[in-house]
Amino acid sequence: MKLRKQRFMAVLLTLCLIVGATPVSSLAAEASSFDATGGKVTYEIVNGETVTITGCDTTVTAIEIPDMIEGLPVTKIANNAFYNGFDEPHAALTSVKLPSTLTEIGSSAFYGCTNLSDVDFTACTSLTRICNNAFQGDTALASVNFPTSLKYLGNYAFSNCGFTTVDLSGCTELFTIGAYAFSGDLYCNGNQELATVKLPPNVETISNDAFNNCPKLSSVDFSSCASLSTIGECAFEYTGVTDVTLPASVTTIGFGAFAYCPQLTAVDFSTCTNLTVVEDSLFSNCSQLTSVKLPASVTVINKEAFAFCTALSQTDLSTCL
Repeated sequence: MKLRKQRFMAVLLTLCLIVGATPVSSLAAEASSFDATGGKVTYEIVNGETVTITGCDTTVTAIEIPDMIEGLPVTKIANNAFYNGFDEPHAALTSVKLPSTLTEIGSSAFYGCTNLSDVDFTACTSLTRICNNAFQGDTALASVNFPTSLKYLGNYAFSNCGFTTVDLSGCTELFTIGAYAFSGDLYCNGNQELATVKLPPNVETISNDAFNNCPKLSSVDFSSCASLSTIGECAFEYTGVTDVTLPASVTTIGFGAFAYCPQLTAVDFSTCTNLTVVEDSLFSNCSQLTSVKLPASVTVINKEAFAFCTALSQTDLSTCL
């Protein structure tokens, strides 16, 4: 009897060790795959309720993600799912059609997919989150139709892509544009052709370096941005903007926000009656700047705010007395 009890305890202990060694993820998700052009796409069923796309074969060139897999909605593309790194190169991937059920594209999901030229958001009526670095470095990606459901656009989300235009005017629930979201890079030709930006009508914050180093960006329409309060540091540095007229709602403009804009000729902040500080280097090295209008609320102009603005001939400070 004693020996039988010992054997039972030994079996029970072994089972406990096996269960304890099983990763939680394998209990929560079940992995499988479906066919795509050039190979297979992998996915996981999460908690028996939703499907997350997790990756694909390195030979895959085109993917059309269905709304439903195994009777469950596809709601997420996992972090790093198609990351084009040294260990899992996805240089072959050129096009992706996203499903209507998608709600989130994870961090670095399509990072560095340099040949990805077509991302179809047309069906995405539920997509609310495009996370950090999601499409960073996709230099062949010239434009996308941003879904109107978008609420979160992460840092570096489309940094160093190949955009010529950005139209966020339909994204009425997007209140913040993340840091470096559309920033460029001369050395990898990232966003060097970006010329026109239409902002979300209800945007409140344009974060640091959001459009930094987009030298052909000449047109940014702030006229419909009645809720815009903050423009971050270096947000439009090294761009080709020619004139800037900000809405009355703006209260904070960060360090160097419009520095090194060689085509900038005129600035009108006169309606920004809650703006009190002109920050350091705000317009430094804007060599063609000739006219500046400031609001009466300004009490401080910090160092080098207009440094090396060699053409500046008219600065209206009459209301700042």
